Amino acid sequence: MLQSLASAQLTADYSLNTSSMFATNTTSGQQARAAVEAAIADLNAALNQNLGAIPASASSFSGTSGNESVSIDFVARVRNPSTNLETNVSIASGSSVVRIFIGARAQGANVLGVGGPGAGLSSEIPTFSFFNIDDVETALNNAANAATETFLRGEGPVIGTNVGNLGPFSYQVPFGLLVGNVSFNSNANNFHLNHTTDPPANLVDLYSVTLHETMHAIGLGPSEGWDSRITGNRWTGPAVVNLQGSGTGVLAPDLGHVNQNVMSPRIADGVPQQSVLAPLIPAGRRLNLTALDLAFMRDIGFPNATAVIPPPPRLGDFDLDGDVDLADLDQYNGNIGAQAAGSLVALDLDGDGNIGEDDFETHYTTLVETSNGNTGTEAGDINLNGAVDVLGDALILIENLGNPLANSWSLGDVNADGVVNILGDAFLLIDNLGFNNG
Repeated sequence: MLQSLASAQLTADYSLNTSSMFATNTTSGQQARAAVEAAIADLNAALNQNLGAIPASASSFSGTSGNESVSIDFVARVRNPSTNLETNVSIASGSSVVRIFIGARAQGANVLGVGGPGAGLSSEIPTFSFFNIDDVETALNNAANAATETFLRGEGPVIGTNVGNLGPFSYQVPFGLLVGNVSFNSNANNFHLNHTTDPPANLVDLYSVTLHETMHAIGLGPSEGWDSRITGNRWTGPAVVNLQGSGTGVLAPDLGHVNQNVMSPRIADGVPQQSVLAPLIPAGRRLNLTALDLAFMRDIGFPNATAVIPPPPRLGDFDLDGDVDLADLDQYNGNIGAQAAGSLVALDLDGDGNIGEDDFETHYTTLVETSNGNTGTEAGDINLNGAVDVLGDALILIENLGNPLANSWSLGDVNADGVVNILGDAFLLIDNLGFNNG
């Protein structure tokens, strides 16, 4: 996990939650809160936002002109994550603080959660008597301009625009990131709650869902700032275009998500991954922020969303030690036929969702390094010297026939089935006798 360096931050607020999903007196509720807060902390570290404070006095702005004075009263509104109804909340926020109201409610069968940047601003003008109509219009504009300056917060996306009227005069107050809401589906029974472990193949990672929905809650997707970067179905923001080479084909058909098939390096380790903003979060996968996700953040108004991304690891280097060796090869032992989930995803070299014999064969024939300085070998090269022979490899295999602990390539288990036997391993060795990659 990334550690947040921001002095102030997105903050999980459970004050509107009525669901047992986040109960503090249960292990599952504590794990759910920890997963949510870990995802929000990682977003904070990536954003490093510098939003202006919103004082309590921002509930009313006055403008004057001549002898006229006009006040506009404002209320922040958020969609209650427990009821889906709009709710008034405090408008005040400290510098860079954005409250994300967290909760859960029953939702559709195929929905994991929803998120958005609150419900905007509500405004009204107290009873007013017109005296000098020109001064009234100027005073109204002055009040709206003062509100705009505060509510845009100096950074971040334009979320929406509050529109109102005073007699024949209208006013507009564009506003930025005030509050957000994320609601999880309380009917979903397939969440993996523990963010410190990889999700199994049948569960969807709550940490990953939180990242996705909180990104919506800060304006990625549902905001005027996002929409302003779209022409037709093409993204025009310079950060994304510079990263991808083009804004064409980057967005999903709904224009509020990123194309499922667009890959980008994770900011933590450089490993290619789909964007967190892709429309589907597959079971058994942990999603982390990518370079593309940060580029979208910069394009909508978070200029400090940058990261130094390490180069990707070598293909097949599952333990990330810089070598594709026996330790990596033995990761397939006992995992042939398993679904590609959690830490096993890396073993799925052909990306078909399963750990198959074809993935294993690709690894040892094209990726594994042999002691003679070459790459790739054949089943039966037990000592990984680039050759399959009798004096070296066959003797090792014979010595370990029937050994219940011989579950490594180096001991003769060259088909990764967990045992060393004649019908499997010995026949493979015999078929490849004489092979030499030198």
